[in-house]
Amino acid sequence: MSIKTFQNLIEEVHEKGICQECGGCVSFCSSAEYGIIEFKEPNAPPQYVRKDQCLECGICYHICPQTHILDNELNKTYGFENYDSMPLGNFKGIYSCQATDEEFLKYGTDGGVVNSLINYMIEKKLIDGAIVAQTNAPFSREANFADSKYDLIKTSGAKLDARITPSLIAFVNIFSPLSVRVTTVVYLSGELNPPKEIPAYILVKSSHARHAGLI
Repeated sequence: MSIKTFQNLIEEVHEKGICQECGGCVSFCSSAEYGIIEFKEPNAPPQYVRKDQCLECGICYHICPQTHILDNELNKTYGFENYDSMPLGNFKGIYSCQATDEEFLKYGTDGGVVNSLINYMIEKKLIDGAIVAQTNAPFSREANFADSKYDLIKTSGAKLDARITPSLIAFVNIFSPLSVRVTTVVYLSGELNPPKEIPAYILVKSSHARHAGLI
């Protein structure tokens, strides 16, 4: 069976209008550093930029949540049965909460809970830092590496949308030259339907990170 490539994604996902612009294909392209596929237009699926240099490895096709190739394997790994019996997937508990730190509460999104959790892990040296998104303008965000409370406050108050999270691309780029012990990638639920293949794939993509956490 021939390997399906980004061209197949264009035909089977983009042209059918079911691309959610999650950015999985762009972020985890084997040749991401060469810009083979990129987002070229706002509110539109990614496109080939250097098609002639594509390795045609098929990772983009496999990781796309709309191809459903990895569904059975991932559902078995994470103990997921179906949305009828498990509409929210696997979870240990659901809580309504907010930060107790006044600065996180004032500047954070949705009560500053995520920043509070990250700050706790940094202070306890459970992680070295977290890749978070900073809003520069409406629908414009950039990734930042936060390893202190000051950094977290500076990047607080993200305006969420359904576009690609810059955290994923930054994860690939940052870990190439660095040796980071433990890292947290912030991928909030407000970013619609992130590719569920990514939590497992991050561990493979980064040879320097022993563990990746997903919030």
